[in-house]
Amino acid sequence: MAPASAVVSAECWWGKPVVRRLAGPLTLAALTLAALLVLVPAGAALAAAPPAITAVAPSSGPTTGGTTVLITGTGFKGLSGTSAVSFGGTDAASYTVTSETQITVVTPAHGSGAVHVTVTAAGVPSSNTSADSFTFMTRYDQTDSRFGYSGTWAQFSTASAWKGSYGRASTSGASVTITFSGTRLDWIAMKGTTTGIADVYLDDVRKKTIDLANPTAVYQQNVWSTGDLTSGVHRVRIVRSSASASGKYLTIDAVDVLGSIVGTGRIEQTDTRLAYAGNWATISATGASGGSHKQANTSGASVTVDFNGTYLAWIAAKGTTLGAAYVSLDGAAAKRLDLSATTVAYQQKVWNTGELAPGDHEVKIWWDTANAAGKYISIDAFDLEGSLIQAYPVTRYEQTDPRLLYAGTWSTFSAASASGGNYKAAASGGSVKVTFSGTRLEWIATLGPAMGTADVSLDGKAAVTIPLHSAGDVYQEMVWSTGNLASGKHAVEISWNGGSASGAYISVDAFDVWGTLPSEPDGTTEQAKWVEQRLSDLSYRPGAIDGVFDSRTRAAVIAFQKWEGMTRDGVVSSAVLNRLQTASRPKPSRSGATNPWIEVNKTKQVLLYCKNGAVVWTLPVSTGSASVGIVTPSGTFSVVRKTLETNPRYLPLYILPSPSVLAIHGYPNVPTYPASHGCIRTCLWDEDALYPLIPVGTKVYVY
Repeated sequence: MAPASAVVSAECWWGKPVVRRLAGPLTLAALTLAALLVLVPAGAALAAAPPAITAVAPSSGPTTGGTTVLITGTGFKGLSGTSAVSFGGTDAASYTVTSETQITVVTPAHGSGAVHVTVTAAGVPSSNTSADSFTFMTRYDQTDSRFGYSGTWAQFSTASAWKGSYGRASTSGASVTITFSGTRLDWIAMKGTTTGIADVYLDDVRKKTIDLANPTAVYQQNVWSTGDLTSGVHRVRIVRSSASASGKYLTIDAVDVLGSIVGTGRIEQTDTRLAYAGNWATISATGASGGSHKQANTSGASVTVDFNGTYLAWIAAKGTTLGAAYVSLDGAAAKRLDLSATTVAYQQKVWNTGELAPGDHEVKIWWDTANAAGKYISIDAFDLEGSLIQAYPVTRYEQTDPRLLYAGTWSTFSAASASGGNYKAAASGGSVKVTFSGTRLEWIATLGPAMGTADVSLDGKAAVTIPLHSAGDVYQEMVWSTGNLASGKHAVEISWNGGSASGAYISVDAFDVWGTLPSEPDGTTEQAKWVEQRLSDLSYRPGAIDGVFDSRTRAAVIAFQKWEGMTRDGVVSSAVLNRLQTASRPKPSRSGATNPWIEVNKTKQVLLYCKNGAVVWTLPVSTGSASVGIVTPSGTFSVVRKTLETNPRYLPLYILPSPSVLAIHGYPNVPTYPASHGCIRTCLWDEDALYPLIPVGTKVYVY
């Protein structure tokens, strides 16, 4: 019996069964061969190995896609279809198989992050490995306003650069700073025969020196990467190295960030969002950031920086003409910094906040009053992680400002080193209240061996105790601050502390206010009191300083308005408040007159009671009008008689002999304009005060 032919079943490498009929007798040798051979159907070709990726270069690019990438590996023959090459499941924009081991591919647009690159051949995808990783990153062009440039930079246009241009600088020390929140940043640059050497700093630590020289010009080159970082805020600074040959450029085309750029980079000293106080001058200097820096050498000079972020560094000049400055963060205790140096140096990082909790922060820098005459402080720039906020202009209000509401007995002491040349001090019972609109107030005081302690309260809250005692005199010391407040109206009250030693003082030199003292009437008793006090100080007669706006106060306001040439309505408007702050006491037109004497100014409709060469009182009057009688005559007169009559003239002081009845007298109605029959009308209460002080014979000058 002849051996039967056999049907042998086997599996090919991709796991599908194939069947092959073996001709001839079934022998042990045939069975062995069938078992050992991989059998394929008749006419079928032996399949190749699956594709594998060994390298992807470059391994990162922008999320917008368009990066040309070279994929190296094996098994790339016979690729077809749009899905043959993909990035994290997204088909490549295009690809070209240049050989069985290389594919040139253009990346698609994709979200930020690392993905696997996959090549699929004959329906079989490559396996994922660390070699096929590609990272999509957000690309920021070099023209982004958040890049902080220093030195002289120029734009160079070329279609080969990202977005058609790149930045370049050939001056020594030129730099660019990028602050970002994330885990990685890549520097994209142009390389060529005209480029030089750069130093790269990460978080203020020098990391590497990069040589940008290349035999030919190449663009959009990934020249350096931070590598993977701990997630957070980081700062990269790229500086043209001093090792660069003259004329060689530092270039930047873009940065790719795994995360996002934060902050505004470098803030120049000219930024209008910085709030300067005092006298500052701008000094041009080639080595300074932006070509100039500000300097000041007088008391009260300061700058305030408000920002939202996590870090700020102060950049300044140092040298033989520089002195010391104080700097404080968020109202904390100030630190003294010495800017002196044996040689001039620009763009020096002299202080920084360190890493801060995200949020709003404020830095204030001011001139040290202990500096030798002529010594300056400098502001060149600020490096910022975050965004700059418009700072309130800082206004210094001297202790003499009439809007400061003092109570108790205060004395003024002269001191050349004090703000404005003097300060106020009070012992037991002394207090002062300051109302302001804004975000911050700082109390400037004098310290010394005669000083004690003060209590300070903000917006009616519990008071804190501030020590003012020191072994020696210290002037213009910032002893307390409100800290940063919500914008609005606030009140601060400072009072002598009962625990102070007997005879010890508290002092007020000035207040620095991020905002303004009140310029509009607020209707409070405190404001009415200071209006009354100010009027009284200027010779007007508002009556008791009691905060009650009565007819006497109104008459005093009218007298003030008359003298100052303002609308005569008796209303304490913002214009009146502003004028009260700066007005001077009226002065008599006559000098050397016999004490006492009276002047009547018909134009201003006021009477001046004068003594010892000065105006004692300024009173509102109404003189004669032709429409109802006669115009009060001008000239030099004398009081010829005085009577106690009360009707129709109240306590008249007659200035012409009988039968004339021309007199200065009280009257129930004193208009703001000429309205009498010829006499000089005064308010009844003013006549009560004036009558006993004027003897017969007193000179009266009417003009």
